[in-house]
Amino acid sequence: MRQGYQAVSTGLTFDGGTDQSDYYVSLGYLNEKGYVLKSDYERITGRINVNTTPKKWLRTGLNLSGNMTESNVAVSGGTSYVNHVLLHKEHGSHLSGLCT
Repeated sequence: MRQGYQAVSTGLTFDGGTDQSDYYVSLGYLNEKGYVLKSDYERITGRINVNTTPKKWLRTGLNLSGNMTESNVAVSGGTSYVNHVLLHKEHGSHLSGLCT
């Protein structure tokens, strides 16, 4: 067991624009260490939004977002919950609400 909860969370954003266009860019990072050894969660997120108005009657834009996640779940005696979304990604099959 670890002594206490440990987490690092940080983010960075940029935005700006002109009369005819605007943009927004963000990056985020999260790293959590669980109470139990070898249990952790790490996530990196990103987002880009760009909009432009080339004519008074036409407004167009592009929105992109993505993330990368890595987690470890410590298994010990007793009961534990297993996230079925992670199982779907790792094992290629959908298991709903699996509890062990």
